Amino acid sequence: MFIYLTTNKINNKKYIGYCTRNDDSYLGSGSLLKEAINKYGKENFERIILENCNSIEELSSAEQKWIKYYNAVESKDFYNLSEGGYGGNPETVKRYWESMSKSERRIRNGYIKSLNRSGDNNGMYGKTHSDETKKLIGSKSINRNWHHPDVKGSKNPKAKKVKVTYNNDVKFYDCMKDICNDYDIPYGTIKGIVKNKTNYSEKYKIKVEYVI
Repeated sequence: MFIYLTTNKINNKKYIGYCTRNDDSYLGSGSLLKEAINKYGKENFERIILENCNSIEELSSAEQKWIKYYNAVESKDFYNLSEGGYGGNPETVKRYWESMSKSERRIRNGYIKSLNRSGDNNGMYGKTHSDETKKLIGSKSINRNWHHPDVKGSKNPKAKKVKVTYNNDVKFYDCMKDICNDYDIPYGTIKGIVKNKTNYSEKYKIKVEYVI
């Protein structure tokens, strides 16, 4: 298992991904990368290995690390659309998860959540709750509706409607998070697009704006 960097020799555009098998011909499965391979031909792409890994957990963490290192999601020089981990290669991930039992999946899920919330990724890193806050957290008087499944996404009263323009096609969404599934764009990137002055991303060729 390894993390690789695939480069388009014609325009020098790159893609970072992971591979769980020994396959010298594998270049990646990202949607933009596939389009480029169809356009330019496999012979115009080359792949190098960035890091070898010994477990799927190590592989996931390493992919996220390298994509963050190169700022590949935001950079126009990369084909990457997601931040990595288990989201970068859906076909491989699907086969991997289907091979596990329910208990094994729970363990893997717990590991990934710990990656996302550990160290300086945790908002409370280096901090402690006050005694008053600890009492409040433990009390039954806290309004816990914020994590209830019925108020997520478009059902959240704070959700804002947005208009999306892509290839002259216009769609309306009740919540920005609903855009992620249709266009395979990270939520953080969508938030950045809707906040910039033009509401447009040259990399993704998409315009996202609030509906007033």
